[in-house]
Amino acid sequence: MSGVVLLRRQHLRYGKMKLLELYRRRHAEDHSISAWKIQCIIHASGLYYEPEKQARINRKRSVARSRKKITELKRKPVSGFLLCVDTVVRYWHGQKRYILTAIDRHTKVAFARMYTTHSSASARDFLHRLYILLDGKIENVQTDNGSEFHRHFETACQDLGLEHYWSRVKTPKDNAVNERFNRTLQDEFRFSRNCRDGLQV
Repeated sequence: MSGVVLLRRQHLRYGKMKLLELYRRRHAEDHSISAWKIQCIIHASGLYYEPEKQARINRKRSVARSRKKITELKRKPVSGFLLCVDTVVRYWHGQKRYILTAIDRHTKVAFARMYTTHSSASARDFLHRLYILLDGKIENVQTDNGSEFHRHFETACQDLGLEHYWSRVKTPKDNAVNERFNRTLQDEFRFSRNCRDGLQV
């Protein structure tokens, strides 16, 4: 282990494969070291070229591992069991607007409201309105990994006793029902020209 640490200190920019090659050149008799072990030693010793940047990456990875993926949820054909939530970005009168949408996975009851900001505070407001609209009959909520579904939105889920499940990255089929509703909303409703901030349908 000390030999790997020494090499890492000498070559902070090198990745695990290059370090493995150097190590084997210097310690040909040692066949116990692998690229995976070198990565573990780097992590344990904290010897990163950009430690602050790597710390941020490690924190994000830790949070990602703790998130409940939608593939873990066994779905039930029950009203309110799973509400799928998403965001549609549109330009209206030259300004950016954000339409938060939700649809019941089973009954297909849908709700949408337009906001001027793309924030977790807006998503929290939307979730509270949705909760009131459905008389609190919500068990689980599904979202993608957008920033609006972090912080205040997650706190609201906890306050309301809702389980928050996440779609897999770049996997729109995980939320196909909501994607279809979003397309209908954009293709049909916007042509009515009956839009204003705070509009809900």
